[in-house]
Amino acid sequence: MPCLPYKVSLPDCCAADILARRVHLALLLFLGLAPLAGCSSTGETAAPRLSPATFGDEQSAYTITGYGNLLSLLEPPARKTTLADFLYGPEEEEVRWFRTPQGMAISGTNLYVCDQSRPAVVQIDLVTGRRHSQIRRQDRPACPVDVTVGSDRVYVADSSRGLVLEYDEGLRYLSAFTPKGSPSFKPAAVLVADGLLYAADLAERCVHIWDLRTRTWQAQLRPPGDRATMGAPSGLAVTRDGTLLIADALMGVIHRYAKDGQWLAPIGNRGREPGQLVRPIGVWQVAGDIILVADAAKQVINAYDGTGVFLYEIDRPAANGRWTLPCDVVSGPSLPPALSRIQESNSDHSIGWFLVSDTLGEFGVSLFIVTAGGQSAS
Repeated sequence: MPCLPYKVSLPDCCAADILARRVHLALLLFLGLAPLAGCSSTGETAAPRLSPATFGDEQSAYTITGYGNLLSLLEPPARKTTLADFLYGPEEEEVRWFRTPQGMAISGTNLYVCDQSRPAVVQIDLVTGRRHSQIRRQDRPACPVDVTVGSDRVYVADSSRGLVLEYDEGLRYLSAFTPKGSPSFKPAAVLVADGLLYAADLAERCVHIWDLRTRTWQAQLRPPGDRATMGAPSGLAVTRDGTLLIADALMGVIHRYAKDGQWLAPIGNRGREPGQLVRPIGVWQVAGDIILVADAAKQVINAYDGTGVFLYEIDRPAANGRWTLPCDVVSGPSLPPALSRIQESNSDHSIGWFLVSDTLGEFGVSLFIVTAGGQSAS
């Protein structure tokens, strides 16, 4: 069963089919028809690519270009397949593609992705493209929907068990906690900022605050009566000026809580017209102070300026179809070295990059480049 109404899991492969494929490969090996060297380690077809597509025009202060599946762009070196891989399947760390990627976080050159249907938190080295999921089976979250990194800790929202799980950067389990007095705690998003951990709670319809220094719960955030009601907080981000952004999947808005404690007017309103939102899940501010919102129902990413004024919708090229369920947006400080060919081609104008996870899509996590001065990044 899905953990959240907008999170959908895919069924595992049929066990009989997997066994049949392994017997077939073993037979080929026995007959000398399957060489060990130079074979793909995953046994999967090559990842599909997106044709680059640019959003924004010559009058736009910034344009955004989509380049395609992140993991296919990283192109990690192939690993030689062993006899054990044929007989028992590849090691888990060599399986490159996601099933249902959702919440993401970046720390240094590491990308952490929640994959709900495994369930696992996947760690990807953005330099080599290698994938790891090192959480021991007994320590794995039952329903990982979001992840955040603070200092040398990784925090995961486990929606099924009502817990925030704490790991070290190597994904070794440390502890678990839940807000006091919240027996129905259902975290949908987590975020670390300025020594505080924010946890969006679908059940209580609020955002809890955990002080990482004192390891105590501090407060619950809810908009006052003169602001939009908080219905289903599902995504969290913080802007460069310290404003907390809270995506509300039920109300169709982005709540804004300023650093001075004031609630600002929300971004967007419910509807299907340009600039409106239906089911916003992920939110993030990227280079150029652009605020991006992943709308799972409209199957687009809405782009706003730093004040909340709508700019344009970011979609996938028509030839590749729409996103199926865009879930999260996250950005990093600099483009990974493994993507240097893209970086070099945009060195004059590119100012940032970000990733979008598509929960049910074949492209998994897609890479985008932000370009200044209205110059096309393609």
